[in-house]
Amino acid sequence: MEPLPPLPFFHTKEDFHEKYHNPALWKPFVLAICNIVGIVLKEIHPVPAGDEGASPVFIVNREVVVKLYTHASEDDDGEEVYEKESASSRVLAAAPKDVADLVPILRFSGTLVDERPNGPGFLHYAISDFLEGVPMSKLWDTLSTNQLTSFARQLGSAIYKIHKTKVPSGSGYDFLESSNWTKYLLKEKARLHEKFVVKYKSLPEHLVLQLDTYIPDDISAFVGPINLCWIHADLHRMHTFVKVDHEADTAKLSGIIDWGDALLGSPFFDLAVIHIDQFYGDKKLLQEFLMGYEAESKKDGNESIYRREDFVYRMMVNLLLFPFNQFLNLKRQTGIFCVFPEMLKAPNFEVMAEFLFKITY
Repeated sequence: MEPLPPLPFFHTKEDFHEKYHNPALWKPFVLAICNIVGIVLKEIHPVPAGDEGASPVFIVNREVVVKLYTHASEDDDGEEVYEKESASSRVLAAAPKDVADLVPILRFSGTLVDERPNGPGFLHYAISDFLEGVPMSKLWDTLSTNQLTSFARQLGSAIYKIHKTKVPSGSGYDFLESSNWTKYLLKEKARLHEKFVVKYKSLPEHLVLQLDTYIPDDISAFVGPINLCWIHADLHRMHTFVKVDHEADTAKLSGIIDWGDALLGSPFFDLAVIHIDQFYGDKKLLQEFLMGYEAESKKDGNESIYRREDFVYRMMVNLLLFPFNQFLNLKRQTGIFCVFPEMLKAPNFEVMAEFLFKITY
């Protein structure tokens, strides 16, 4: 095998995102990994998912997917993501079959090491089964109302089952411990102004001024009696895969990928983000989703989550505490204010929350 070239390093995330899907750049490393695990590399293609992921991901021979956990920029910690996804894989491996069937099976994981003084150092990797289906981000505009409704209902059922997945205690990972959730929310609360004013500039000034009064002062009390569960925490359209049959007018949820942000947290965190990032605020699809979620919860004798009196408030608070930009992403033309520009003039978060999340039944 030829010596490995230096591991690519990029000084900005923009430079990284322009090149991280380039097979030629990463092929020597993918080839070395395939040799280690006994896979003959015949063809390599970038995974047709997002444009701004944190890890290069490639389909090999249309049989497996190779994910590389890089230190590709100064603020990118590939080792941390690798550890989190490795722990998540162990949780999912013990999940019920109907949950495990939606997750690509992890076949191999390890570390490619180069001990030369000027070599690339180390590169963590994971190899999982190739997932049948297409990301919803590529399909959404081609689907019928019936297909979208069916997908929403299936997703609701699947997310409830994921939320019911048992998380082992004493794993050694903070994000799998219940005490971490309050710390997580406190951290996000502390960076609200930096997020909305400096980084994303996505909230109008009159709403920025209301953040401190709308978000609860006592986060511990806010978490309160809510049962924490295993959540994905980044369920946008690029992370859900679907098999479509246009002649039969069907759309079958076939997989959910990218568990690097998963943790023990509130179910509302997933539900709020799904409504904005999957359904782009379509309340008919949210209602179908919640009906699928509710149908499964009734089997366990649990309350209907969206019939809670504080449902709308909890959805809005969790959306505001979500670490990424849910309000205005001009590059992708997504977010609340792209879909509903009239909400820029919402007088307060209470009005916006009712508009986004209030379900009539």
